Amino acid sequence: MPYMKLTIAIPTYNRPKQLKKLLSSIKHQTNDVIKKEFTVLICDNNSDFDIYESIKIYESYFQLNYIKNSSNIGVTSNIIKVCENANSDFIFLMSDDDILIDGSITKVLTTIKTHPDIGFISGPQQCFDRNESNNNKKVVFSYAKKDKLFLPDCSSFINFFLRSTSMSGLIFQKNLIDFELVKKDKNNLYPQIFFIGQAIIKKTSYYYEKPLVE
Repeated sequence: MPYMKLTIAIPTYNRPKQLKKLLSSIKHQTNDVIKKEFTVLICDNNSDFDIYESIKIYESYFQLNYIKNSSNIGVTSNIIKVCENANSDFIFLMSDDDILIDGSITKVLTTIKTHPDIGFISGPQQCFDRNESNNNKKVVFSYAKKDKLFLPDCSSFINFFLRSTSMSGLIFQKNLIDFELVKKDKNNLYPQIFFIGQAIIKKTSYYYEKPLVE
């Protein structure tokens, strides 16, 4: 697995159709320039389906790496595993039923280049309002009216605590994470909360006005 600037890390289990939609959204915004800077890593938690057979076509469009666990290790352990196996400076964590909004990969790579010492990057999330009969999309976790830098301190973590309960579209610098510490407390708190907590208190954070994922 070659070393990259960014890994889009996707833990998955038994959702081949949703996963293909996510990979298609990545394919549609990939070009010859940015595909040299990111990779996609999928950690399959021993699905009942042949996930790899259904997604291998995407290897023609971007660097795709696939791991299948020999047994189901649980949701939290699979999230930790996909991040720990990422071979990159930054990890872009996604759920297997997400869609990556057009332009998001280029946007994130540009932010990383502009702010190389950044620890955490994210933005609001776009989702369907299940209380609405017409499934209108709504934006949640909107903490900034424009793209904004946040200083590394506990108040920034408090700001983003609720955002970190959803792992979709959380981006963090891998070398800031103590994975052994996360494993010790994996049954007490979502692992992504540990990830961004460690990143936010050590480095500057960047929050977008508009969502990266839906």
